[in-house]
Amino acid sequence: MKSLTQQKFFDEIERIVSELYYNPQIKGSGDRKCSMINTQIKHVDYLVENNLIVKHKNTITGNCFGLELTVLGREIFEMYGGWYNFKKKVLDKEAKLVKANELRTKYWWLTPAIYISVLLVSILALLK
Repeated sequence: MKSLTQQKFFDEIERIVSELYYNPQIKGSGDRKCSMINTQIKHVDYLVENNLIVKHKNTITGNCFGLELTVLGREIFEMYGGWYNFKKKVLDKEAKLVKANELRTKYWWLTPAIYISVLLVSILALLK
């Protein structure tokens, strides 16, 4: 079960992405989804780390950041229908793969050890 702080964190992430997608302050070409969002830096860093937004460096004032949705950020709504579906189907799946790769490299010795032990048992069975 998710903790309350994680739930609040992801609710804020959903608010930011939804505001950028549905209520952009369009300037220039109509394809860009840009806006000034009032939030904390940890939320912006999470979204930038996952390549969902681009942070405009010259538009940071206090807790207000100039943000723009990337193509992957638009896919949250266009392909997955919302933040929580995207998180479950894409981000959580990637995290599981990373964890599996870490375990595979940590326990690399297990497969050869099982193979050698089976080989030894087979040899002993043939000798008797």
